Amino acid sequence: MKTLTFFIAFNIVTIAVFGQAAGNWFYNQKKSSSTISNSAGFNELSFDSYAQQNIEQQYTSKSISYFNDTVIVLETKILMNAMADEYSVIFGISQVGETIDNCHIITNERINKFVTDIKNIGVNKENVYVDFISQVPIFEIEVEKKLFSKTYHEVPAGFEVKKNIHISIKKNSDIDKLLEIAAKNEIYDIIKVDYIIKNNDAVYDTIRAEAIKNINRKKADFEKLEIDFTSTYKTVLENSNTVFPIERYSAYKAFNSNQTTKTSGKTIVTNNNQVDIFYNKYPYNYFDKVLKAEILEPSIQFLYTLKVKYVLKKK
Repeated sequence: MKTLTFFIAFNIVTIAVFGQAAGNWFYNQKKSSSTISNSAGFNELSFDSYAQQNIEQQYTSKSISYFNDTVIVLETKILMNAMADEYSVIFGISQVGETIDNCHIITNERINKFVTDIKNIGVNKENVYVDFISQVPIFEIEVEKKLFSKTYHEVPAGFEVKKNIHISIKKNSDIDKLLEIAAKNEIYDIIKVDYIIKNNDAVYDTIRAEAIKNINRKKADFEKLEIDFTSTYKTVLENSNTVFPIERYSAYKAFNSNQTTKTSGKTIVTNNNQVDIFYNKYPYNYFDKVLKAEILEPSIQFLYTLKVKYVLKKK
C-alpha cells in the first residue's frame, strides 16, 4: 500500500492582507536605510526599514525538477496580482496655538469641515476615525542681557496638537479626490495608504489550485519519457508570501548633465540631485505562471511555491 505523507510549511498572513502605497511615511523609511525596500522576508517576516530579505533568494530562479534513481522532486512557482477590496488612507494634521484648548478647538473645526466635505465623494462619518497623537508645549528662546554676558532661556510660547485621520474608502480613484479636499482644509500630510483584501483564503485557493494543476501537468509530461513515479511515499512543501506595494517602490535618478550658466563673469554649475520613486513590481520571469498579469496599477502580489518529492520504490 502506498503511503502519502504531508509536510506543509505555512507563512501566510491571516485575517486581512494589508499593503501600503507610497506616502510621506515611505520617504522616512528611505532616509533610515540605504537600501530601498523590495520585499519582506520569506521564511521570517522582517520589516527592518523594509530592507530586502530572504524572499529574493527564494524567487530569483525558475522552478526546477530533480531526478535520481530514488528521488524525484517537482516544483512550481506561481504569482498572482490582486486588487484591494478597500483602502485605508491616513492623513496627519497638526495645529499650533497659544493654549491647549485653542489648539483642540481649531483642530476639531478643521477635521469636522474635512469630514463634512468628503461626504460629497461617498465617505460617511462611520468610515472615519480620528487618532489623537500628541499635545506638546512649544518653546522659544529669550535672551537675558547682563552687563558682560547674554543668557539664552527656553520659555513656553504655545502648544502643538497632532492628530491622525484614518479614512476607509472603496475605490483607489477616490484617493486623489481625498487629497484635493484635504488640501482645501489645510491638511497636506498623507502618511500612507493601506491596501486591504478581506478574503485572502480565496486568493490562496486559486493559486494552490493552479500550482497543483502545474505539478500534475509536469508529472504527465515526464511520464511520456517513461519515468515511473511509483513511490513508497511523497512529501509536499508549500511556501507563500505576500508582497505589498510599498515594498516594491524603488528610487532612481533621471539622467541629466550639469547645467552651466555664466553670470557677471562667474560660472555657476547647478546639480540636480532629485531622487524619484516608481512602482517596481515583482518580476514575472521567476514564475511558471502569473495570474492577472495584465493589472497595471500597484497591487498586492501573492507569491507561492509548491514542491512534491517522490521517494521511489527500489526495484
